Amino acid sequence: MSKVWLITGSGNGLGRDIAQAALAAAQPGLAATAAAEARRLAPNEPDVHFLSGKVSLARSDLAVAREHQERALALDPAHSGAMNELGRVLRPGGLAAITVPSFLPERICWALSTEYHEVPGGHVRIYTRVELEAKLARAGLSVGWHHYAHGLHSPFWWLKCAVGVHQDKNRLTSAYHRMLVWDIMRQPAATRLAEQTLNPVVGKSLVVYAVKQGQP
Repeated sequence: MSKVWLITGSGNGLGRDIAQAALAAAQPGLAATAAAEARRLAPNEPDVHFLSGKVSLARSDLAVAREHQERALALDPAHSGAMNELGRVLRPGGLAAITVPSFLPERICWALSTEYHEVPGGHVRIYTRVELEAKLARAGLSVGWHHYAHGLHSPFWWLKCAVGVHQDKNRLTSAYHRMLVWDIMRQPAATRLAEQTLNPVVGKSLVVYAVKQGQP
């Protein structure tokens, strides 16, 4: 699943997802996340809408204070245009958080399974951090810092790719999935420490933060 949500300085929110089915499944949680950020930026009642489609916003007067793009660039064939659009709507001084699959874990998934990415809505490219930061710079964004996340998820997806990404009855992957759900819900110290250790090495996600230069 990929998603983009944008929060304007007035507290209005707009979200997009390339896949209609993924949008329908995720919309309640995304709306809550976007609304929470909108309330932080503007105490008034936020207006949050989610749409299906590519990262394209027709309004030329839109000025966005915060952007969060999760995996949309890895799924959108017109990724350069998507980056330019994110740079266009971000207001000067605004912050963007861009998340893409990490290079090494994703490359291993591709090597293990063509089914993993050769599906509708699958990842169509793999970025290195240097490549992503260079493209963001060309879109007018100044890259600040980055980190890796979801280190526990990489081995799970390697297992899924090895046994079949749609093989839901495999005991090993089912047990691993239960562990991931337990970690997300309970956040025990043992798995939190394990993920913090794994993140810099095999974190499934790369998160890059960038700012549009200029005075707000």
